[in-house]
Amino acid sequence: MGLALGVLLVLFGLRVWRRRPSGASQARLPKWMATIDRLTPSKVFGLAVALAALNAKNAPLTIAAGASIASAGLPVGQQIASLATFVLIGSLGLLARRRHLRPHVLNS
Repeated sequence: MGLALGVLLVLFGLRVWRRRPSGASQARLPKWMATIDRLTPSKVFGLAVALAALNAKNAPLTIAAGASIASAGLPVGQQIASLATFVLIGSLGLLARRRHLRPHVLNS
């Protein structure tokens, strides 16, 4: 079962890879992504949580993390802290992107 799921995920990744735009001029960011540059850090964090929860590619990782945290036998407080750490690490990409692009937006 695990091997079949792994093969399906690899095939899905290859399909996405082959369908990507070939040139930089073809790949344009949606307008809603441009608004990320104007969000506060707390709103970016909320957006990251929402995007991670809604992104089907993150589902296996999120399910595995939830199962690991739940089966660890930790007290509720430590489970919440573990979940918060998982979400924070998952949000670092959006937070770094916002921080990296902010000077460019201010100079425009």
